[in-house]
Amino acid sequence: MLKGYLAIITALFVALTLYIERGAIIVKVLPSALDNIMAAQPFAKLPDGLHISLCGAGGPMPSTNRSGSCVAVIAGEQLFIVDAGTNGARNLGRMGINQGKIEALFLTHF
Repeated sequence: MLKGYLAIITALFVALTLYIERGAIIVKVLPSALDNIMAAQPFAKLPDGLHISLCGAGGPMPSTNRSGSCVAVIAGEQLFIVDAGTNGARNLGRMGINQGKIEALFLTHF
């Protein structure tokens, strides 16, 4: 019983310490995580050809449940975006696509 209490107290102490030091931990971990994300080559795994990814598929009326229209077209090492609706940029990030690699943006409508 005493070992159980000691384990709980130790776990709480570790959790509290991690919570208090979260800023310092983030400062240490974030730069290397960002370097890994920015250096990622998500297109390298794709076979040669033309690839289409939906990064948003909204309707004609605004909706809080859907992202606006957004289509990523990958041709070899080039990335093109057709429309860039609401949350399209967020969804590209979730897909692991570096927005700095976009060659061109085509807007079909406002």
